[in-house]
Amino acid sequence: MSINVLKLDNQKFWIFYPATVLIICGIIVHDVNCVPVNVALNKPIKAYYTCGAFERESYTTLTDAYSAVSNRPKRSCSYAPANATGVKATFPAEAMVDGVSTTWWQSTSRFRSYEYGTVLFNERSMELEAMINIDLYLLHLISLLQEFLASKITIQNGDALTPQRMAIEKSTDGNTYTPWIYAVSLPDWCGTIFPSAYKTVPSSVTDTICVDYVADDKPPGDAITVDLSEVPIALKEWQRIRYLNVKFYDMMFVYPFNSLANSYNHYAVTELSVFAECPCNGQQSGCEISNTTGMYECICGGNTKGMFCESCLPLFNQYQFKYGEPCVACNCFGHASSCFYQASVEAGNFSLDSEGKRRGGGVCVDCQNFTAGVNCEKCVALYYRPSGRIQTAGDACVPCLCNASGSDLNPATGLVDCVMSDDVAAEGKKPGDCYCKANVMGSKCDTCKQGFYNLQSSNLQGCSFVHNGTFVASVNNYFMSEH
Repeated sequence: MSINVLKLDNQKFWIFYPATVLIICGIIVHDVNCVPVNVALNKPIKAYYTCGAFERESYTTLTDAYSAVSNRPKRSCSYAPANATGVKATFPAEAMVDGVSTTWWQSTSRFRSYEYGTVLFNERSMELEAMINIDLYLLHLISLLQEFLASKITIQNGDALTPQRMAIEKSTDGNTYTPWIYAVSLPDWCGTIFPSAYKTVPSSVTDTICVDYVADDKPPGDAITVDLSEVPIALKEWQRIRYLNVKFYDMMFVYPFNSLANSYNHYAVTELSVFAECPCNGQQSGCEISNTTGMYECICGGNTKGMFCESCLPLFNQYQFKYGEPCVACNCFGHASSCFYQASVEAGNFSLDSEGKRRGGGVCVDCQNFTAGVNCEKCVALYYRPSGRIQTAGDACVPCLCNASGSDLNPATGLVDCVMSDDVAAEGKKPGDCYCKANVMGSKCDTCKQGFYNLQSSNLQGCSFVHNGTFVASVNNYFMSEH
């Protein structure tokens, strides 16, 4: 985990004061193996307080401060009260998320924020004591509309002063915030100014970390980057943001302290970027902004589906859904279009995977073509799979067509059916052979044995023995009557 400061010598950017950023996201899901996107781009944003919020004011850039007074151009922000209708600020908050490096948000002067900034008063007073009378922060409210897993936060400062420390808090409801990340320009401040152990990588989802960065007072402005890429995958939930406050403290002074210095004691920010993985459970093949909703939507891969790739495709539930792992197809031998995972099936090794091994817990749903079983591997009652016919054939199962008058119950099923497949042991029988009554023969039990006649369903033996032109129900009955 690190925070870096970059100098962009060929561009000029503006920064703000000790400030706070509140990011509002909206839903809940995860993500890995993803190129992060700037989820703050063009989202609603508010800032406390903007240049001109209290009165028209003159200002000086940091670059101007290094030149002779006579060479400094006159610059000013028009009066634009925060609640005024139809009045646009000279440097509005939305410039921070417009993706354009030549626009920026600019704060009012430190003096005006101290004098008029009632929203910041309580915490400012507390921090003044800790920050030796020079702390102040501004609050930015960004609505991301979705919940994301943050991987990097970048604040591109403009041609103005740099905060020497930052505090980033997050919330699940937008009302109660907990410390998440502290960032300081001096490592010794971790654990002293901020009440946190100097931990650069979280070890639990409730940890607060503290990282350091380099800040200077030279134009055109620093890019402060909070890199969260080293967070262990087991702690991805630590990265989840719904509401986020980013506070800037301890503006770097430009001396001397006089009315002229007040004109350049402010912050300016050209871009505030929140890079995050789209909430796609680590299954996405892409992530793009919807033309309909304006929100990032997952392009699901890994045989997944859903707005957040949060579930497996209907036929890919051989294993329980896991974050970041592709879903695996069930083996239904082509006779079902969906399946579900069942833990007890996996525990009992009842399911065959696509390699024919008993692994996973996929259970096929609504088997077609007269098939049945966990994997549609069997035929339904009164159907069988002919010897040598592959299980994936559309006609894998065909009717037994046992003769009802000559057939007996199958001792295994209790039905008048036949041997169902080569996998079923039946001495002297092959698939499709029915179970015949005592005096009946044939694969379908439709023929009386030699010496027997008159096949009838009412005859428990199937066919009768003929003596002197008279049908005798069975040979046993004949001998009993003769003796």
